[in-house]
Amino acid sequence: MAVDLSEFYEKPTQKCVVGRFIDELPEDDRETILAAIEMPDITASSIHRACERRGAQFRVNSMRMHCRGECVCARI
Repeated sequence: MAVDLSEFYEKPTQKCVVGRFIDELPEDDRETILAAIEMPDITASSIHRACERRGAQFRVNSMRMHCRGECVCARI
């Protein structure tokens, strides 16, 4: 008997909380945050603090997952 695992392969319909927050930033702030995420020597904690200064209300673990590509954004 085969088990239906299709639900585990469905594409997400929206980005994670971090991705949605970044999308809503003004262009200059968005470019700054995205550039920081690409820099391996900038920590997720420091990017999270920068986002908090811009009004973010998500946890640092969400930022860590986003930076590592472990959130739903990587599958969209």
